[in-house]
Amino acid sequence: MSVPELRKEVLRQCDVFQAILAFNYQFDENRRRFVTEIRLNAPTAHAKQLRDVRDTLRSNISRASKAFRLKEKPERFAEWFKESSRNKLGHLQMSKWIIDSEIFGNFGGDPVAWRRFPHHAQIGLDFEGSFATGQVEFYLPEAVLYEDMCASFNLALESHHFVGQKPVVKLETKKHYLFLRTAVLSSYYFVEAYLNGLAFDYWWDNQRKVSTTEGDLLTEWDSARGVKRWRDFRTKALQYPKLIVGGGHPLLTETNSASLQTLLTVGKEIRDAIVHQSPRLEGGEISAKMKWLPQLRLNDVTSIVDAAVGFVLQLNPLLGNYSIQLDWIYARGPDGLFPKECFQ
Repeated sequence: MSVPELRKEVLRQCDVFQAILAFNYQFDENRRRFVTEIRLNAPTAHAKQLRDVRDTLRSNISRASKAFRLKEKPERFAEWFKESSRNKLGHLQMSKWIIDSEIFGNFGGDPVAWRRFPHHAQIGLDFEGSFATGQVEFYLPEAVLYEDMCASFNLALESHHFVGQKPVVKLETKKHYLFLRTAVLSSYYFVEAYLNGLAFDYWWDNQRKVSTTEGDLLTEWDSARGVKRWRDFRTKALQYPKLIVGGGHPLLTETNSASLQTLLTVGKEIRDAIVHQSPRLEGGEISAKMKWLPQLRLNDVTSIVDAAVGFVLQLNPLLGNYSIQLDWIYARGPDGLFPKECFQ
């Protein structure tokens, strides 16, 4: 191999070594310095130096691949990871279950810590290793939507004084009602994302054991027709937890959970009035959907928001091994607002 070819090979191996470490949150300062020095010295290094460095890198790559149990060829993985990191977000996001099933069998090298993340968690990944070593950046869709709910509710509460103010401040009043509607919708988005995550995690672990009917329910699929089949909110709230714990009856219903009762009755009416707004008559009278939209008030939204938080906090401890860590959920404070900790 010629010297120019050796230089190219050394730089490729640098990329491979960096890719494996960065993906697994192990590209610390010492390893970064090691790779940086090789890249800086490669243009002036002679053949023997390049061969020695190449062999060292190959040995390190082999050890890292085994330690993290890389499931494909290191060079192919590195090329994909480097290119995939160059996206509009500035870094790559990937579900934990994909990492486990297709890329690494021992992500991060700490299986105990890794097991704490639910399968549906989205993991932040960056070829440049911009995240702190050993501190996995992740997000849960339900947590993101919970933050939306908290933020929009706080804005609604803070803008409530504009309602009824004379003279009317139209823009601020309209913004207040926007915040109310957004808080209602985000409440349902948050809870449904939580339920969908639970369903997926359970299905992923038990897909070979659940029946076709149960699998279709958990994944919102119709195996007979080979098409998607969406399930409504009530079905998910009642049936997903029931399947997960293997009981004969739903864990929570309208009769033993005031929070769920709110979400399935008056809360649902308000949510439907926003999502499925229609001017049609009902029995010759204006529909409830038409009435709710202009009559929506802060106290109505407060009950829905509190019910969303209450239902998740009530249900989660009942799910055994399929409960997820909810240290990101905070109830409203004495001032009625969700605290700043919700957004950290």
